[in-house]
Amino acid sequence: MSRLQSLTATELRLLVREPTLLVFAFAFAPFTMLILAGVFGTHPSGGYGGARPDQYYVAASVAVPIIALTLIGLPVTLASHRERGVLKRFEAFGVSTTAVIAAEALVTVGLVAVTTTAVLAVAAPTYGIPAPAHLAQTVLGVVAATTTLTLIGLAVGLAAPTARAAQAIGLLAFFLLYLLGGGGP
Repeated sequence: MSRLQSLTATELRLLVREPTLLVFAFAFAPFTMLILAGVFGTHPSGGYGGARPDQYYVAASVAVPIIALTLIGLPVTLASHRERGVLKRFEAFGVSTTAVIAAEALVTVGLVAVTTTAVLAVAAPTYGIPAPAHLAQTVLGVVAATTTLTLIGLAVGLAAPTARAAQAIGLLAFFLLYLLGGGGP
């Protein structure tokens, strides 16, 4: 277990050196949420099933860090490691590829938790966050979505021939999920 902890800490340190991913993860979701929720208003609307548009966009914005980190960040990192021979070097020193993949997944899931919390922290004082009607189901849904998308991100990262290909696949999946999932206008 200490090897996995060490790998996870190393991957976290490497992630901090990637400002583009961190800015995208921490700034994109809250920024677009503030804009869209502000534009579409805070009064109940028939177009939103009687709900307030700002609550709709706050809920949709919680998914943005999940899909961004699991479908773009994770696959690009794994494909980049594979492309540059990092996974082979780890294996040469007795570190299994499975341990490296697990460390990447742990870092991604941890970052998802932090960035989702950041979205809610920005939304709470601005728009207020109503209590979920079914808290256990909401938590289960977020955990299931994160787990599923992490596994898909791992599959893309391990199957894509290059980091650029992983990024292209991830961006395509991100925008499809973002727009079809209610995050876009």
